[in-house]
Amino acid sequence: MQPKNSKFLSVSGIKWYYENKHEIYKNVLEPKLTGTWKDKPISRQFSEIAHAIRNSDSNPRNNTKRAVNRILNEQDTLFSNISLIDIKKLRKAGLV
Repeated sequence: MQPKNSKFLSVSGIKWYYENKHEIYKNVLEPKLTGTWKDKPISRQFSEIAHAIRNSDSNPRNNTKRAVNRILNEQDTLFSNISLIDIKKLRKAGLV
């Protein structure tokens, strides 16, 4: 269905669940579709579900990194803000 070393479910994997394990598709994968994509062709829906799965992993990390960098790059500060940022967030942003 897909490579053994893959981290996320691919479009072909989603299609396999749709065709062979429809119960899992309906309960686990289909809810990841937003209303925008529910009326689109099924192949497009598979693509969007795969995209949503990838985003659920990368968005929190990227959003944290962007927020931390925005705070650290503020021009109108008198002192460094890095000591005010939670160490977990700095690690997530890759700055520690």
